[in-house]
Amino acid sequence: MSSRRTLRLATLLGPNTIDDLRHIAAHLDGRGVETTIVDAHDLPDIGDGVAGALVASGVDLLWACGLLTAELVADGAALDVVAAPVFASETAPVYRSVIVARRGETTGRRLAVNEFGSWSGYRALFHDATIRGTNRWHPDQMDEIVVTGAHVASAFAVVDGKADAAAIDHSVWNWLVNSDPGAVEDLVVVDQTVDCPAPPISLGRGLQGRDRVGLIEALLGFEGPPLLVPASIDDYRFMLA
Repeated sequence: MSSRRTLRLATLLGPNTIDDLRHIAAHLDGRGVETTIVDAHDLPDIGDGVAGALVASGVDLLWACGLLTAELVADGAALDVVAAPVFASETAPVYRSVIVARRGETTGRRLAVNEFGSWSGYRALFHDATIRGTNRWHPDQMDEIVVTGAHVASAFAVVDGKADAAAIDHSVWNWLVNSDPGAVEDLVVVDQTVDCPAPPISLGRGLQGRDRVGLIEALLGFEGPPLLVPASIDDYRFMLA
């Protein structure tokens, strides 16, 4: 396919997805789709947060938390979920939160989370407690919730003794262990949540007709990493409960 304009791609996920998005962009470029990656944090504040600013700016492809995506769509954003990643070592488009703690120290009750609006960093813990019938990591059972602003920062909050454990997107944790193992060598995974749908890739509605169909086909033709498979907003609506 060949689009008539440069398509704007953005990720609101962890640092592990930046290179992944570059690989996706290179794949699209090879299919005749000119792309540019937008740094979401460079957009002007429109009072609706980074995600709102991205949608308002007319971004063509947005890779974001499933909960955030479901919230945006529920609020009327012109986005359509079309794909989800199959992360390394996975056989399906799923991910989970891992609970990490300092080696040999698993009884503390100060929990680091990236933000309250995050699925893998916070809301998945409520879902997990319901599904598994255990309150071990339920946020309401913690002595303190330490909000760090990012999954990587949550890991370092535990390293630095500011928290006893952290809930982290497993794909970010795997990236951190592989990219900077010395920094987290004193941390271990002590638990994990049930699997949930991996963060979706959505398309804005600025591209229509044959160009849109061709873009979706090109995305689903990307063999990774990560492999992309079909997905829809229906996979994520349960996160709004």
